[in-house]
Amino acid sequence: MEILRTIIRFLVIIIAIAILVFLSITLFKLIPRGINQLASATVSLGKTETIATTTPTQPVAQPAPVTDNGLNGIYTTQGDIVILENAPAKAPVKTVAKPVVKTPTYTYYNPTPVLSGRKNLRVSYSTMGVILNGQFVARNTFTTEDTISVRFLVLNEQDSPTGSYSMRVEMPAREYDDKVKILNNLNSIPGGSSYSVEARFSGVDLSQGTPIVRIYLDTENQVAESNESDNTVAVEIKNISNTYYNNTNYNYNYNNCDYNGNYSYNYNCNNNYSTGYNNNNSYSPNLSIVSLEVGRVINGSFYSQSYVNYGEKLAVRARVRNNGGYFSNSWSSKISLVDSNGYTRDFIPGSDNGLASGSESTILYEIDSLTRGTNRITFMADTSNAVSESNEGDNTQYATVQVN
Repeated sequence: MEILRTIIRFLVIIIAIAILVFLSITLFKLIPRGINQLASATVSLGKTETIATTTPTQPVAQPAPVTDNGLNGIYTTQGDIVILENAPAKAPVKTVAKPVVKTPTYTYYNPTPVLSGRKNLRVSYSTMGVILNGQFVARNTFTTEDTISVRFLVLNEQDSPTGSYSMRVEMPAREYDDKVKILNNLNSIPGGSSYSVEARFSGVDLSQGTPIVRIYLDTENQVAESNESDNTVAVEIKNISNTYYNNTNYNYNYNNCDYNGNYSYNYNCNNNYSTGYNNNNSYSPNLSIVSLEVGRVINGSFYSQSYVNYGEKLAVRARVRNNGGYFSNSWSSKISLVDSNGYTRDFIPGSDNGLASGSESTILYEIDSLTRGTNRITFMADTSNAVSESNEGDNTQYATVQVN
C-alpha cells in the first residue's frame, strides 16, 4: 500500500510541473505583445529589432510656374504632388521626326567602251531623182538631158571604225570622163555610223541598153571586214525618154570616120581604133570588172551562192567590160584564193581576146580542195598589163565564200 501511495504522489507532482511549464510558456508569449503596445522600443525574445520613427516633413511651397498663356497656377500640397489650378490643360506635345532631305549626289561613270575590232562596210540604195535649179527632186521618169542623181547609204555595221577605204562609182553618163569615178583614202566611218553618197551625172548614155549605176566599196581591200559580200550595189534607171537624138540619126565625122546617133562606129576609116581616136580627144580602152560571183556549177549551169559544202567545187564567175575604146590585144586574168588558214593559191583561167567598146567577157573558173571556214577570192583582170588602159585602178574585185 505504501508503494502505491508513493507512485500516486509522483504522478501528481509530474502533472503539476507540466501545468506550470505550459502556463509559463503562454505568459512569455503574451507579455511582450502587451509591452510593445505601451513603449516605442523594446526588446523581444529571440532577436532585436530597431524601429525608426520620423516626424513627417511638410512640403515647402514653391512658386507656381508661369503657363504659356500667362496664368499663374495655384498649388495645394497633397503629399509630394503639386496640382496646378486655373491653368489650362495642355495637350502633350508630340515630337515628330522630320525626314532628313539630302541632296542626291550622282556619280557619272563613263567607261571607255571596249571595241571588238570588227568592222563591215555595206552599201544600199536610197532613192533617185533629178537636180532642178540646184535642188534634188525625187522622180522615177527621166529624159536623156536630165541631170540624174542616184543616192546610196554607206554604213559601218560593226562597232569599230573602218579606217580609210576606197570607192568606185560607175555611171551611165554621156561624157566619157563622167562614166567612172575612183575615190581613194575616204575618211574612216565610226562603228554604227553611216553617210549618204550621191552619184550625179548630166546626160544619159543609152548605147548600152538600160543605164545602170554601180557602186563598189573598199576596192583596194583596205578594210578587213566581217562580210565582204555586201560592198556592191547596182541600180537600173528606167523610164528614160530619148530627147537628145529625138529619134533622128545624126551623123558626125571625126577625121573621116562616121559617128552616128545610135553609137555605131564605122571602122573602115583612116583611124586606128585599137589605139583610140587620133584627134585631140583620146579614147583609150579600159577594162572594168562589172560583177564577181561565187557559187557552184550544176549540170553545166552556174548558180550563185555564198557558201559551198566541204569537198564541193567552188565556181568563180566574173564579168569584165571594156568601158573605153576598142582594143585587139589579148589579155589574161588571175584568181587568188586565201583560205581560212591564211594560205594563198593563184589560178590563171586563161587568155581572152580584145574587146570592142562596151562589150563584155565572162570568165568562169572552178576551184576544188577548199578548207573549211571563210575563204577570200580576189579576181584581177589584165594581170600582165597587156592593155594600155585609161584607168588601171578598176581591175580588181573581191568576194568571200563560206565552206561548211
